[in-house]
Amino acid sequence: MFIAIVFVATILWGNSNFAEGLEVLPDTLDFGPGRIGSTLMDTVAIRNIDLVPLLVEAVGLSGAIFKMPGEPFSGDTFILQPGQTFPFAMSFAPTDTLSYEEKFVLQTPSASQQVVVLGKGVRSAVVINEVLADPPAGDAGDANRDGVRHSSEDEFVEIVNLGKYPLDIGGWQLSDVKTSPGKRFSFPVDTQIGPGGRITLFGGGNPSGIPGQVFTDDGKIGGGLRNSGDEVLLIDPSGLDTLSRFAYGKEGGKDRSLVRYPEGTGLFQFHTLFPGMGDLFSPGSPRLVLVALEIAPFDTALALGDTVIFQVLGRFAAGEPFPIEAEATWKISDPEKLVWDGKQATAARPGEVTVVACIDDLQSPAIRVIIEGPSYVRMELMPADTLVVAGDTLRYWVEGVLSDSTRVNIEEAVQWTWSDSLIARLIAPGVVRTTGAGEGTVGVIWESMHGTARLQIGDLGDLNADGMLDLPDAIRLVHLILEEPPPPTRYESRAANLNGDDEVNILDLARFISRILDLPEGGSKPVISKPAIWETRGTVLQVQAPNGLRTLSFEVAGLVQDLEGLAQDQQVFMTHKNATSTEVVVFSLGDRGLIPSKGYLKISLVTEEGEGLPGVDNLLGTDLLGRAVAFERVSKKRVPASIHSRPNPFNPTTTLSYFVPQAQRVRIRVFSCLGQEVVLLRDQFHGEGTYQVLWDGKDGLGHPVGSGLYLGVLETEGAESVIKMVLMK
Repeated sequence: MFIAIVFVATILWGNSNFAEGLEVLPDTLDFGPGRIGSTLMDTVAIRNIDLVPLLVEAVGLSGAIFKMPGEPFSGDTFILQPGQTFPFAMSFAPTDTLSYEEKFVLQTPSASQQVVVLGKGVRSAVVINEVLADPPAGDAGDANRDGVRHSSEDEFVEIVNLGKYPLDIGGWQLSDVKTSPGKRFSFPVDTQIGPGGRITLFGGGNPSGIPGQVFTDDGKIGGGLRNSGDEVLLIDPSGLDTLSRFAYGKEGGKDRSLVRYPEGTGLFQFHTLFPGMGDLFSPGSPRLVLVALEIAPFDTALALGDTVIFQVLGRFAAGEPFPIEAEATWKISDPEKLVWDGKQATAARPGEVTVVACIDDLQSPAIRVIIEGPSYVRMELMPADTLVVAGDTLRYWVEGVLSDSTRVNIEEAVQWTWSDSLIARLIAPGVVRTTGAGEGTVGVIWESMHGTARLQIGDLGDLNADGMLDLPDAIRLVHLILEEPPPPTRYESRAANLNGDDEVNILDLARFISRILDLPEGGSKPVISKPAIWETRGTVLQVQAPNGLRTLSFEVAGLVQDLEGLAQDQQVFMTHKNATSTEVVVFSLGDRGLIPSKGYLKISLVTEEGEGLPGVDNLLGTDLLGRAVAFERVSKKRVPASIHSRPNPFNPTTTLSYFVPQAQRVRIRVFSCLGQEVVLLRDQFHGEGTYQVLWDGKDGLGHPVGSGLYLGVLETEGAESVIKMVLMK
């Protein structure tokens, strides 16, 4: 079958005859009014009035309102013999009172012919719109407003005319399905219902103040509308036709009416359901329908710490905005600035925030909330003046000082600066990594305020931070080893830990001597590069020499004289010297003159030649009883420290594996991509070997962190290794 919709651009005929002999009857097909749910049928016929066969190439309709139920012809074309008539059936199923018009078109090789097809819509558009079968208890159930709540008299059925024309419904019947025709309510003769008009039928009583036309039955509608389920009918007896019907079940017994939404055409639902205003029923008037949302208060300003309760206002189809109690979903542009707990919002950080309320498919216009920050007198960078050791990492934060001297952390984005890139550098906002000794200034800029902090960087061994490694530093280091008062400052503890094992012991003194004598590591005179384990127990110095260590040596000639020149108010004495060794005893000047320090130390510096290493092969530690302990000689080869993680990406845990080539202090830390420390996983002394540590995706306080990129940092003496880790949730 070939059917085409043809838009005519050739000939519109003034009568039904073609010049080639094609006749179409009727030339206008007029469907009368139907009823909702019914289908009207009619026929258009074509006849060949010529003496030769006529070729019809296509037939069709210009729209989709009218239909041709059957196939008009078979094949690509249709041949109509002389005198032959062929009918085309058409159907029309009206759904409302509108008038419709389309074109029925025939196409031959030489011309087109069209017939106007008209439909007048439904005969009537009166529908049942609202039904109350179960009036609520108490005054709330007085639906007819006569001052008395009655279980049957306050039942009602509302009908609405959806059409464009007034209708006479005199004699029409309205009742439930089980009531016999003689007992149904009949509308009086000449009862008119206009376009959009409403009529409400109550079971009885004396209705008052009900909009539209109001009628009452004989005490109940039909046999009474049952709460457990019933069916309501609107019948035109003259046409033996049910014009509208509504069947309901147990939902009819819920103390509220059932109403169509959208008005007159939609499905029945509880009157109280959104988007209605929440009333139990509305006989004679449309249910108020929510069409827009607003928020109160409107654009507002808050100070830090202020709280505000937002209220949703509903704008209905008619009237001013009205507070509604429906649960809303709130959209806040920056939840960190304006914290919402489900009941009220609290201003937590300064800035601008937009707030939007949503209920179902409706969304309010955004309101603007300005959160005013505190008025700072000045801004300070913390910590302030700081003394640290080269190689340390320092983290700063910004505090705003109010007029009452109250301090508030400033968490907004700030601009950071550092004065000298030769001795330190900014590795992340607010994070400074020191690389050498000296002084510098950390600066920060926020809005129109500036803040600075002085940073003094000392070298390892420079315990008095005077920029020199000299005998006063050595004497203080000996006192720290012997735990003599005063106790060490934080800086002294860090500067005295020359070998990075987090302990102040004889190895730090050995490292100090190598530095004060300017003995470069890896030169002709090798030095100890990693710590051994030395500790004093009573009067005996115990020494352990783990693998992976190199030896300490330096020239003995002139040693004592050089140290004596640095002594100032201190003294150094040579207790023994021969061709192969020198013993040095450090004394301090006390109140009673020159006395040895408590548990004084002896360091034997041996200058024996060793195979494969120029200079000295062994370091001897001599205890106070004169007994010497030697180190074993080992390879000079070094393997760099390394770190990796698996799995990566991970959720929620990953294992960090790392290799430590020589005995030393090791730190494993995790940073965010902005350089903020998340958690310290390990900080302890390790011997040579491979280790593992688990990160469970939490910060130092045990709180889970969010998805994103994180940095795992292995920090060893003089070096660090970094890996990237991705947490995916």
